[in-house]
Amino acid sequence: MTYTKFSQSNKSSWLQTATQIMTVLSYSLIIGIFIDVHQIKRELADQKVVLSNGDIVVKLKDQELIDQANNLTSKDYKQISCLAKNMYFEARSQSDEGIEAVGFVTLNRVDSGQFPNTICGVVYDAKFDADTNGKKPLKYDCQFTWYCDNIDDKIRDRDSWNHIYGIAYNLYLNYQSMDDVTKGAMYYHNTTVHPAWDKTFVKTIKIEDHIFFKPKGL
Repeated sequence: MTYTKFSQSNKSSWLQTATQIMTVLSYSLIIGIFIDVHQIKRELADQKVVLSNGDIVVKLKDQELIDQANNLTSKDYKQISCLAKNMYFEARSQSDEGIEAVGFVTLNRVDSGQFPNTICGVVYDAKFDADTNGKKPLKYDCQFTWYCDNIDDKIRDRDSWNHIYGIAYNLYLNYQSMDDVTKGAMYYHNTTVHPAWDKTFVKTIKIEDHIFFKPKGL
């Protein structure tokens, strides 16, 4: 790499040019922010915007939801993150209905009394390897395959993650009053497999490549 040696006059000229460039950039940035803010205000005129999980924007219109959102704690956001992760890894390639369906199964389990009573408890329900001091689940011995398939669980599709987080956020706030697209399901499997356990449950619905079930008598 070649470095240019500046004379004192060249340095002065260079500094003046750099100062002019920075001034222009600063004005451009200020104008850009001004335009963006006003554009956002126009687009969200009748909506409450809740900033959460970094750069994610969740839009809420219902006042009751807004009040609930204002009361969320760090514990709530941990549960929302667990819900969003399950929806992301299980159904990110599906439509919003398919993504939401996984969320409903997760929350239906929490609400059932037959599974752990928190979202994170349901999502990470598994048998663990004693050799790892309970830190690593046994392969394919968990409730949701993505957690125990020994494949790295890094979130790489940020656009999908942000979108799914918004769905999870609203589902977390409004679960009790929403129509359950799974019709009360607590189990599902992909259409490419045929597990023996599905004969012991009642099929409720098929959504894209997932078939949903609930226990008999419910």
